[in-house]
Amino acid sequence: SIIPPGVVEKVEVIPDGGSSIYGSDAIAGVVNFITRTQYEGLEATAQHVEVGRRGGGEEQRGTLTWGKGNLERDGWSVWGTIDAHKRSALAASDRASLSSPELLTSIGRSPSLGTGGNATPANFTTAANRTARNPYGATGCVAPYSLPGRAGTCVLDANAYGNALYENQQVTFYARASKKIGEDHVVSIDYSRGEEHIIGTRNPTNALAVNGVQPQLPSSSKWYPGNSGGVPAVAGLNGATLIPTWAVADYGAASTKDVQLNQRVAITAEGTVKGWDYKTGLVIGVSNRDNYYNNGYFTGQGLLDGLRGGQLNPFGLQDAAGRAYLESINVDGQKNRESKSTFTGVDFTASRSVMELAGGSMAVAVGTSFSRDTNEDTRLDIVRQVTYANASPSHGEGGRNVAALFAELDMPFTKKLNVNVAARDDHFSDFGNTINPKVSFRYEATKQLMFRGSANTGFRAPTLFDRYGYRLPGATGLTSARWDDPVLCPGGRPGVAGTGTAQPGYVSADVCNVTLPKQTGSNADVQPEKSKGFTLGTVFEPTASSMVSIDYWNIRMKNMLANLPEQVYFLEPEKYASYFVRNADGTINYIQNTIMNLGGQNAAGIDISASSKFPRSPFGDFKVSLDG
Repeated sequence: SIIPPGVVEKVEVIPDGGSSIYGSDAIAGVVNFITRTQYEGLEATAQHVEVGRRGGGEEQRGTLTWGKGNLERDGWSVWGTIDAHKRSALAASDRASLSSPELLTSIGRSPSLGTGGNATPANFTTAANRTARNPYGATGCVAPYSLPGRAGTCVLDANAYGNALYENQQVTFYARASKKIGEDHVVSIDYSRGEEHIIGTRNPTNALAVNGVQPQLPSSSKWYPGNSGGVPAVAGLNGATLIPTWAVADYGAASTKDVQLNQRVAITAEGTVKGWDYKTGLVIGVSNRDNYYNNGYFTGQGLLDGLRGGQLNPFGLQDAAGRAYLESINVDGQKNRESKSTFTGVDFTASRSVMELAGGSMAVAVGTSFSRDTNEDTRLDIVRQVTYANASPSHGEGGRNVAALFAELDMPFTKKLNVNVAARDDHFSDFGNTINPKVSFRYEATKQLMFRGSANTGFRAPTLFDRYGYRLPGATGLTSARWDDPVLCPGGRPGVAGTGTAQPGYVSADVCNVTLPKQTGSNADVQPEKSKGFTLGTVFEPTASSMVSIDYWNIRMKNMLANLPEQVYFLEPEKYASYFVRNADGTINYIQNTIMNLGGQNAAGIDISASSKFPRSPFGDFKVSLDG
C-alpha cells in the first residue's frame, strides 16, 4: 500500500509455487508489481469517489508525477511521483442491514441483542441479587445509546458506534534516478516513503474491574436510583451498593490513531559482462508504527473512583461536573504502543546461455542473497491504566539472518518439449538449513494443444512477530464477537451467542452473549511451515483467435502458521477445552489464541482461462475473456 498507483507499470501474476528466484516461501506463486523505469513530462490527476448508497466511505485522491531524461537518448533519467489519498469512515449505522441479528446468526456470529451487558444507561446487579436490572429498562432505555434487551435490561446499540470502514489518510512518495555507464551497464537508486493514518473505532469505553475490584455505585451518590440526580427509583434496593455495567457514551465511539511510516532505499546495478547478464542490489527498509488513544479513553481506576465519589452518572450523559471529571481522567492523545521493523538485504543474480539443444539455447541462472530482519514491539506503561484496552505493558524483539544460494536450468530438449529444474538452499540463523527443489515441463503436442505441469516443495519460516513478538502471561485483548461461555452459559446453539442459560450463581450479563478475554501475540515454540505442491494443465487453441487453458493445482501444507478462528472454540468447546484458561471461580481468565502450528491444510482447485478475439473492425480491436 506504500507504492503510489502511478508508479506501477503492470502487475505480473505467477501461479506457480516454490520459485528458486522469488523464494521457497512463495508456496502458491507470486504477484509482482512492476514499476516504471523512467518517465518524461508532467502529469496531474484528481479523483473523487462517491458511494452509491448514502453514508460515508467517500474517497479523494490527487497524484502529481514529473520526470526528465531518457536512458537510451540521454544516458540518464530522473522522475518521481507523490500521491495523497483520503477515505472517510463508513459507519455501521449506514449499512445496518449488513449487521442485523438475523444475518450475524446465519453466519455463526453472535447477534448484538442480549440480556444486560455494558450500556448507557448502565445495567446493574447487587451482591445479593445477581440478576441484571436497569432503571430505564421499562421505558425503552435511551436511544441512540442503547436498545431494549431481554428481562428489562438495556444493551449497547453497536451500530451507533461501529464502522464498516475506518477513516484513512495516506501520502506516498516514490523517486528514481538512473544513469547509464558505457553501453552495457545501468545504475539506479530508488526511494519510497509512505505515511498512513488510520482511525480505528470500537464501542465506548466500559467501566471494568481494576485489580479485581468491580465498579461500585454507593447509595450516597446522587445518581443512585431514586436520589436527587433524577434517576428513576428501583424497588427492593434498600440502599445496597450497585455493581454497574456501564459504557461511557459521552464521547461517542472510542477510537485509536494508528500512524505508520514506511521508507525504503534500493540501489541496483545491472548489465552484461562476458556474456553473462547480471543484476545486483542493496535494499534498506525501515518501518515505524505508533498507536495513540484518539478519543474516548479513560483510566480504569479514574472511572471507579468517579462512580464511588458521586461525580459520574452511569445511567445517562454527564452534567457539567461529570464532564469535567471525565476530562481529568482522559488519556486521549497519549501513545500506547510503538513498533519498528528493519530489513537490509543484498542480492546478486546472473544468467546466460550455455549450449544449444534441439529446441534452442539451454540457459542457466544462478544467484545468492543475504538479508537481515529485525523487529521491535513495545506496549507502553499507559496501557496498564486503561483497563478497557485490556492490555498490559510488554516488549518483544528479535532478529534473523538469511543466506541463500539458488540455481535454475532451462532445457529446450526439442521444439516441443521444454524442461526446467531449479533448487534453492536457504540458511536461517534460527532454523538452520533447508533445500527446496522444483521441476516443471511444457510439452507442445500440436500447434493447437500444449500440456504443462510442475512439482515443488516449499518452506516458510515464522515471521519475527510470530516467534519473537510480545508475550504476556494473561489476556491481551477481547474476542472480536460476542459468545456464550460454554461452561457457565451452556445449553444453547453451539457457536451462537445469546442462546445459552447462565449457571446458578452467575450473572447472564457476565457469561452470556459477551466479549471474552483472549490472549494473542507470539509463540516462542512455533516451527516453520512446509509444503508440497504440484500443477498439471493444458492449453489449447480451438481457432487461431481463441484460447482455453485448464490447470489443476494441489498444495499440501503441514505445521501451518495461523490463529485458530474464534468460532472454532465455541463450535467444538469440548475439543478445545484446554485453550480456555479459567480463574478459581470458574470464569474465563483468557482464551489462548496465539500464533500456533495447526495440523495442516490440503487445498486443491482448478484455474480456467478463456479468451476470443473478434476480427478487426473500423472501431478497433475487441476481445472477450474469462478467468475463474
